[in-house]
Amino acid sequence: MPERRRSKPGRAGLTRPEFRRELNKPRFPPLGDGMNGDENRVVEDRKFIYIPNLDAPEMETLVNTATLTQRDAVLNLFHHHIHLSPLIEVQIPCTGFRAFNLYMHLPYFVLREHMDLHRDPRVRRNGTPLRGSWTVRCINATPTCLYDAQASVAVFGIEERIWTAIGTMDTFFEPPGSRHSVKHHHDRRKTSRDRQDPISGRMYPQGGAQNSELSSFSDPRKYFLALLEQWMRIIVVPEYRVIVRKMQEAATETDDSKPHGRQMRELSKRNDDFLEHLPMIIDRISETLDAWDTFKDEDIEYFTEKSKNRYLKNARGSFRKLNQYREKLQNLESAAKAKNKAVRPPPRATNPEVSEDVSPRLQLKPTHPQRIRT
Repeated sequence: MPERRRSKPGRAGLTRPEFRRELNKPRFPPLGDGMNGDENRVVEDRKFIYIPNLDAPEMETLVNTATLTQRDAVLNLFHHHIHLSPLIEVQIPCTGFRAFNLYMHLPYFVLREHMDLHRDPRVRRNGTPLRGSWTVRCINATPTCLYDAQASVAVFGIEERIWTAIGTMDTFFEPPGSRHSVKHHHDRRKTSRDRQDPISGRMYPQGGAQNSELSSFSDPRKYFLALLEQWMRIIVVPEYRVIVRKMQEAATETDDSKPHGRQMRELSKRNDDFLEHLPMIIDRISETLDAWDTFKDEDIEYFTEKSKNRYLKNARGSFRKLNQYREKLQNLESAAKAKNKAVRPPPRATNPEVSEDVSPRLQLKPTHPQRIRT
């Protein structure tokens, strides 16, 4: 888990040079070193890398330290994460090995009560922020801001016992030490002797590779589905729940008012704000639901019954809630359009006869007869 500051005593995370050195370390000890049969060996065969707010230098480090079999998977992860592309997919490379690539990209929106708009410090080539941020004027209780965000993970390996998981999440709008920050994970690790998966935040006992509670860590398919279920349940669905509730409260407030004059103009502006933000929120939910449907139709059979029953059941419930939120937002959008049409003052009427009679007179200029010289 890299951090972008210089080395300081007691700080969380790794500096970029430290991060590169860790990734360049040999993954397995030399043969004949006495490690065979060690109960911790299974844990060492799995590598978890978590980088919040992934930026270009960290991408370069990951690509340069990846093996030839890993590089395509890493680049694919970056491509979809940068472009806010919803995707839940299984890829089986034609390498002659039992290799696999599992991808999950869940874009969503986040609503926060911020006095000042937080802009993503990461920028594209044209200088615009990587993630969007907007001030939402239709929710006027406190200054409110809307942010782009995405949670992404790639789980890939040459076979089911040797695999890597790389996860990243946008947290630029959160305060330092928030739930998904590097500092939070390291603070938790200080208070426990157990191992920690920084992507899911789960703790598991040292040397407990045979423990049934660790089955999701030893089986990459089960780990992937468990992470899908967890991220939908504790991140994506709750964030959209907040958005729907706030939007409904704002709509109810405008319904209870009887605007006149200036209030009518203000209400019209707020409805315009509704119509500006609702479509893109609805579209993002629809794209995420489409990705889920494609995964169910094309890739679900890759997962065994044992690995998918429990987690898929909970994931289905989360996606059903997401569909319900989309329907509620669509209803709000329809109501806002109808209200906007009702509150806008009609255009000032003009009399065609008067217009035809007056306009030419207003455009007339004094003319003088021209003298013809001979």
